[in-house]
Amino acid sequence: MDDYFIKVREIVSEHGVMIQAVGTGEDSAGFAYTVGLAEIEEPELIVFGLRPEVAQDILNDLALPIVRGQAARPLSPGLNYQVLAGDVPAWPIEVKDSNEHPAVANRLLAVPCQGPLRALQVGCPDPTARWPWPSARHRPTTPLLAPAHPTVRTATPPTNRA
Repeated sequence: MDDYFIKVREIVSEHGVMIQAVGTGEDSAGFAYTVGLAEIEEPELIVFGLRPEVAQDILNDLALPIVRGQAARPLSPGLNYQVLAGDVPAWPIEVKDSNEHPAVANRLLAVPCQGPLRALQVGCPDPTARWPWPSARHRPTTPLLAPAHPTVRTATPPTNRA
């Protein structure tokens, strides 16, 4: 295992989860995902099209309560959660094939012969209230890894903000 994966293992061991940003830069927002939730039998989380610091805050708002045992229940596809101090809705949907996007998580945590890890894509509206999946107010530059749940139900946040 190379030095990078050793460092990832150390971060996950210490914090329970790490956020991996991919393809981010001045010209591209890229995507980010969690590494570590699979160790506690939860799906990894993926978010697209956000600045790295915003993606990290959103993913930490959803993941840290789970790894700390503070979440009332696991995240559920189709429920609407509030992140960033309750200012932004976040909607997780089940990813049908998580082989490509959470690559570091799959390399470290996937069980051989069982396929890729379970994952949820977390969608958040952009500042103009466009969601990252097909609708009248669609943000077409955001990849959609699975069809969106047909309805959004409101859920209480998974925990109080730490």
